[in-house]
Amino acid sequence: MFVQIGQEANELNTEGYDGVLVFSCPPPAEGQLRTQQDAVNYLVAEGDLYWRAVPDFAGARSRATAAIERQKAVFLAEEEANRAAGRNALLLERKRMLSMGGEQSEAPAPAAVPDNLPGWAVWKKPNSSFFAFGIATGECWVVMAADDFEGCYIVPIPLAFDGWDESLPPSLATPLPARECYTSSRTINEVNAWFMPRSKRGVQIDSDARTIERFAATVCSDRLHP
Repeated sequence: MFVQIGQEANELNTEGYDGVLVFSCPPPAEGQLRTQQDAVNYLVAEGDLYWRAVPDFAGARSRATAAIERQKAVFLAEEEANRAAGRNALLLERKRMLSMGGEQSEAPAPAAVPDNLPGWAVWKKPNSSFFAFGIATGECWVVMAADDFEGCYIVPIPLAFDGWDESLPPSLATPLPARECYTSSRTINEVNAWFMPRSKRGVQIDSDARTIERFAATVCSDRLHP
């Protein structure tokens, strides 16, 4: 155990010790301590006791450190896998679009889509729902299970806003500028779980795209009608 009395901590040579406990305290003002009790009260009030080097009792610290390193390795591997999956999803989408007649700046809406439905309505997997998330005033997203690949579309609604393609983390999804949306290789439940706690303006779930658009118009009313 070391005791340090001073305004700043001094360097300690802890080499060779299994554990180092330090009691640190600033010096009292001149004339501040007049009795032994004054000194005791001062040390209790101003002193700080901390471990400089924690002893590894029964290997507990080593096991905890190893467990943290394993968790870190798993986390980094998952993040890299998510980024790779996002890149693969984008590559597959580009190949699909090229096979339909070349790379386009804007994906055409199928002729069968009614005029009163947004273009993204047909990207949804049949017999599934749209999930709209009001993140903040002027920011709303709709998430849907994709009909043409294993994953999800994530679309800023009712319109793409400035910086939309930099709003979501790469670990979640990859922007697809041609459609003004994101693609994600994650499941609908995983994507929804990311959005849910961030949705300060509410959530709307429906199979009708018009209901989803009305919800988005409410969230984004300030942006649409300044």
